[in-house]
Amino acid sequence: MFLLFSDQSNLSLFPEIENSSHDNFVSLCESGLLSVDAIKSFQKQHFDFLVESDYVAVDDGRISLNRKRVDLLKELFDHQVACSNYMKSYSAVFDSLEANEDILIDSSLFSIPEQDYLEYLLSNKKFGNNLELRNRYIHDTPPLLDAEHQRDYIQFLKIMVLIIIKINEEFCLRDMLINQGNAS
Repeated sequence: MFLLFSDQSNLSLFPEIENSSHDNFVSLCESGLLSVDAIKSFQKQHFDFLVESDYVAVDDGRISLNRKRVDLLKELFDHQVACSNYMKSYSAVFDSLEANEDILIDSSLFSIPEQDYLEYLLSNKKFGNNLELRNRYIHDTPPLLDAEHQRDYIQFLKIMVLIIIKINEEFCLRDMLINQGNAS
């Protein structure tokens, strides 16, 4: 993902291409301004990796993207999570990436970024600068100031809203999958 989407990747460095609106390898490929001849020796290893991994193809010196694989990786790059149930047309790509151990497919209610957020708010196991609300109210003496209680109460409300939204999303997804099954 770094090679494809980051403006810090060495595959985004093509000073001879003057259009600055293309700040990563994917946008350069999509623009049609990039050819295999433009790949420098210091970029060759990374470019070859993308070709071998079936993210990029070369045909008559022209570079093309494996659109579905790149789109799925873009979703993961932007959001750190992708739901295969909402991206049914990408199921073969999910399966291929999972078989190569390029992605982790899990069936938990909360994604890893959401788990990290809850961990930050509630506990002190993973992060050093966390709020550890759970530990403070269960194992410790709660703060005496009303302003701190109000701040903590708002954090607990956010957590409850997140949980309710996630549960509702699961019910909506179940209904959608049932309706798709009935339509078939």
